[in-house]
Formats: sequence, C-alpha cells, structure tokens
Amino acid sequence: MNSVIKMILFAFVLMTVLCFSATAMAVLPPKHYARQAELSEIKAVAVVQTVKILQKTKRATHKKIVFKLEQNFGQKVPEIFRGTCYSVDHKWQKPGVGGTIYYYPTKKERVLVTILKDGGPITSYTPLNDGLKTELSTHGLENIAFVMGRARFRPKVKKDFQNAPKESWFLFHLKDKPAGYLHITRKTDPNEHGIIRFFYEFLVGELDGPRQLYRFETESRIDETLTPRWLVVEAISINAKGRKSKYTHEYGFRISKTAKVASGILSKKKEDPLIFLAPDTTTDFLLFELVTKQAFAPGSIRLNVIETLELNLKNDVQLVYSGRDSAKDNLHIFVEKGPASASYWLDDQHQLIEVMWDKDKRFIKSDAKTAMTILQ
Repeated sequence: MNSVIKMILFAFVLMTVLCFSATAMAVLPPKHYARQAELSEIKAVAVVQTVKILQKTKRATHKKIVFKLEQNFGQKVPEIFRGTCYSVDHKWQKPGVGGTIYYYPTKKERVLVTILKDGGPITSYTPLNDGLKTELSTHGLENIAFVMGRARFRPKVKKDFQNAPKESWFLFHLKDKPAGYLHITRKTDPNEHGIIRFFYEFLVGELDGPRQLYRFETESRIDETLTPRWLVVEAISINAKGRKSKYTHEYGFRISKTAKVASGILSKKKEDPLIFLAPDTTTDFLLFELVTKQAFAPGSIRLNVIETLELNLKNDVQLVYSGRDSAKDNLHIFVEKGPASASYWLDDQHQLIEVMWDKDKRFIKSDAKTAMTILQ
C-alpha cells in the first residue's frame, strides 16, 4: 500500500473517531442530555462576546464563553453570563469514547444556549437561523426539544391529557401559616408515545427568612396511575447570601409484576440507582394530576405511593371518592386511607382546588403573582 493511500485511510479513520466522539452517544442515553438542558437555570438567546481557552489537553480544549443576553426563557438571567464547554480543535487531540458533547462557539455568533447555572457547563448550544428565530419569538420554547446538545423542533403528536392545565400554582401553608408555593408544569413527550413529564418547583420557608427550593422532574407513563419512570430531584438552599445547591439525585424506575417492594425508603444511593416497583405505583405529587382523572362516583382505587422528597414508599393506599364536602362549598372530595393521609377537593370541572397532607400541610390553588409573593 503506497503512502498516499495510507494517509487517506488514516485521515478517514481519524475523522470518523472525532465525529463519533463529538456526538458522544455511546455512553449516555439522549434522555440524560435532554434532562440536563431542561433543568438548566439559563435558557436564553444570546450573542457570544468572548471565547477564552482555559486549558488544552491531549483529549480536548476547555473553554469559557462570555454571552450577552438578548432573550430570556429561564429564571432571572444577568445581562452578561458565562458558560464552559469542551472542543476538539486539533488533530493531535484524541477525545476517545465518553459522555461529553463538544461545542464550537465563535465570537459574535447568535445562539440559543442553555447552561446549568451562570458559569457552569453548557448543556445545549444552537446557532440561530431564521426559522428558529421566528419560532422562539412567537412561541418561546413551547415547541422546542433539546436533543444531544442542540435545539430541535418538536414533531407534532397527538396530545394526551388534553383537559389538564399545562401549568398550575398552589400556595403552601404549614400549620395554617404561609410557607411557600408549588408550581407544576406538564409536557407530553414528543419522542415517546405514552410518556408525560412533570416539572415541579416547591418552595418552603419563612416570611423574609431562609428557604429551601426543591426542583424535580418526574417522567411518567400515561397509564391508570401515572407510573413514574424517571425522577430527578434537586435541593437548593436560599438565604440572604444567595443560592447554594445542596444535592441533585436521579432515580430510574422499572415495573415488575413479580416485584414485592417493602414499604420504606427505596434507595439511599445518590446517583442513578435503578429501582424496581410493583404495578399501580405513583408519587405524592403525581396525585395532584391523577386525582383530576377520577370519576365523581362511589368507589376507590388502590395505589402504592412514593413520597418524592424522601423516596419513601407507602403500600396499599386507598383513594376514595367521598362525595361533596358541605364545609368546602360543596366541592368534591377524595380521601386517602391507609398508611397515607391526604384529602383532595375538586370543583365540578375536575380542577384541583385544595389539598391537605397529614392535617398540617395545605396547598391552595392560586396564580403565579400571588404564589411568588407569599413569603414577601
């Protein structure tokens, strides 16, 4: 084989390795990257201001990118924010097979970017074209999915749970005192039939005092009990000095008809444990949705309920329809009986109006403005 052919083959092999490594699909599933983008605090259209090289290694180039904000879709974002990423810039760099997605920002480039938090890793990076620009201006991120580090238009699919609100707010009271809020949003999954995703923000604290913010996502099957398939829980401490992330835990769930799962804490592992569940299992927060699908008729359903924040399983819970409650403006009431204690009040349109947990934790339907100012 002559030297020219050898060089051509070597170049082909090298480019194949680089391209394969850049997509990094061999180790982590696409859902992992999608979750990282969805959970990112920064979601914005921005212009790249500077690209600074932090370090070059034999595997990749570590970079810090400075962005100037143009349009914000996430939490409050500063006018100037930062993110980090890795690139493979030289032929002598050999990234190997791993879970890293590589990005190639350039100065003055206008992009849709997501970053875990200011100064943290970039979780998606998509240069803007006319179609994406128009979509973001018209609908925001409603029709956007994040696939392997890039924004994509969601394919149009038949939506499940059409009668349920896409967004709900509840005031939270502890022992009859204002103590925070619960914000719920829901999305059907365009990439998988029969999957629905719930995003929660649960703020708990004191008037003008320290608070805990729990952000969690539950990916569920659209079945009779909204059986969870994946759960991500993040705890954030908030005080006068700012925010501090305490932990982020991820749990995967699989259903086994033969599984006999004892009540109690399901797992003490901190990262990605796979947990087997018996059928007819749901979570305490999924019941906010599930109860709205029940008929106003005598009867009950049997459930196993996972308490989300503690990952505590309670087996053989009965959800019973108990008619109208004259003490609550004749609202319909469902009551949990057995090892769990909760009551749910709904209006004639099956909208959830109020929830009581353990006689001292109350959620009251509200709106965004009222809920977000409850502790001010």
